[in-house]
Amino acid sequence: MHEATGAQGCSGVLGLPSRQATATFPFMGLLLPLLVARLGPSLACVQVALLAFVLYWASVVDVLVRRIPDLAIMAALAIWVAGLVISWPLGRPLGWELPRAVVGSFGIVVPALLASLFVSRASGRPGLGGGDLKLFLVVGLYFGLHWGAAVVVTSCLLGLLQEMLRVVWERSRVSGASGHGSGRSPWEPGTFPLCPAVSCATVIVALVGGAEVLS
Repeated sequence: MHEATGAQGCSGVLGLPSRQATATFPFMGLLLPLLVARLGPSLACVQVALLAFVLYWASVVDVLVRRIPDLAIMAALAIWVAGLVISWPLGRPLGWELPRAVVGSFGIVVPALLASLFVSRASGRPGLGGGDLKLFLVVGLYFGLHWGAAVVVTSCLLGLLQEMLRVVWERSRVSGASGHGSGRSPWEPGTFPLCPAVSCATVIVALVGGAEVLS
């Protein structure tokens, strides 16, 4: 959960430290065969692969500095627009794709924002920030309302699992500190990086749904 976007405090290749930047290659090397096997050698496969790379990059920056880079959002949008332009001459009608994308984006972002405001007001804890909402906006553009909602729900479940693991980790640190450490959480209380959950959910839904997710 975030309040702004940016990549301050994180340097290196595309804002990634060298170790995380190098890890991109085995990550994509494992993911590409899975995407090709599920989606086939298609434009949809290329789009999802590029989106997965962008989300991996954004996730690492998010974990390190609690910010989703604006450049990652713009890159994801550029990939979607490029796919739209390329697919138009191939017979994919803009009259269907654009309304699908708009309905998907706002059909996901508006309920997510309202739910976040309600939960934040009821619990007194921070809700979704601008970076999280931009991620959901991008998900809606790519996947539409049906599959986009599946990404959001999966993201929330993975985020809940992530938070549970954080609590367990925090308690183990506190119980094991015994005066030798602070036992502090790896991130501030009430906040956690949501982008990794969204990234994993995007890949999971793409692999489960196949070529249908972008059609």
